[in-house]
Amino acid sequence: NAISTIGLALLVFLKNPLVKTNRAYLFFGLSVGLYSIGYFLWGMSKTTSDALFAFKVLTTGIIFINSGFLEFAFYLLGIRQEKKKILCAIHLLNGLFTVAVWSELLFSSVGRKNVWGYWPYPGLLFYVYFSFWIFQMWYGLSAVRKGYLYAASRQAVQLRYVFYSTLIGYIGGGTNWLPWFGINFPPYLNALVFVYVGILAYAIVRYRLMEIQTAITRTGIFAF
Repeated sequence: NAISTIGLALLVFLKNPLVKTNRAYLFFGLSVGLYSIGYFLWGMSKTTSDALFAFKVLTTGIIFINSGFLEFAFYLLGIRQEKKKILCAIHLLNGLFTVAVWSELLFSSVGRKNVWGYWPYPGLLFYVYFSFWIFQMWYGLSAVRKGYLYAASRQAVQLRYVFYSTLIGYIGGGTNWLPWFGINFPPYLNALVFVYVGILAYAIVRYRLMEIQTAITRTGIFAF
């Protein structure tokens, strides 16, 4: 997952480094790659200290993913400037949550909760972050969905690919939250993150996705 995600992000960026949408996608893709690296480290963990470090890495990736996705989505939709203030607030909060991860305020210990390995014991602040994570996911996906509902035919197809591929990635990665809550669920659906990469790569090749810089020009559609 890390190699494919980072590779696609670099491919998009190097295609045209001056386009802000491509730069935003680079940040988004590198964030997914960081999460995947942390996930790999977790799978290789033999001790609680190794697992704790791995979860700090992958949780940092999770936090960055939402900031990266919102940047990418809003540049793609041509509404980045009007969403500037709320994005700054979101990035600031995500920065604080990142500090909280490495300060062990979201979780400070891990334990073997099931046969698949170690999982964190979340603190109270984790539940605040989890609610914020859900909000960011909903906020970004709902904006992209509004985008393809009002876009021209080709742009609508492009945005549908972004919406459904990202939704699949969120569903696959999101199942990993379940063991945090003590729900015994296998981590196999994490493989859907790779499916997300494949669908988006197809959209880039087939529909020239990253060539569009402004998908929507209608006013009033994206009011918060």
